[in-house]
Amino acid sequence: DEWVLTTSAEDGPILEAAFAALAVPHSLTDIGAREIAIRLDGDGAADCLAMGCPFDLATLKDGAGKRTVFDGVQIVLRRDAPSTFHVDVWRSYAPHVIALFARFNEERAAGL
Repeated sequence: DEWVLTTSAEDGPILEAAFAALAVPHSLTDIGAREIAIRLDGDGAADCLAMGCPFDLATLKDGAGKRTVFDGVQIVLRRDAPSTFHVDVWRSYAPHVIALFARFNEERAAGL
């Protein structure tokens, strides 16, 4: 299993200490510098994601996450609320993904 934990930089040492105290095998890796977090919010958020994500967003419950792809780019997608999503994408792919999100918004605003 894989778990992605999100915390502030200030709380990182507290999280590390809690995991260090565990008596079970585990691995804790800071991936903060690897990824960019993107928040999509609003009534068009699901439609924006659906244009490039094959995952059925209707099955993703609030608070749940899923590793999937967006336009061929691997992402970690989390639904925070019915119309709020959190996308983690590797920094090298972020400009491409952000450009596609922006293009969707431009086309939506133009009524296309």
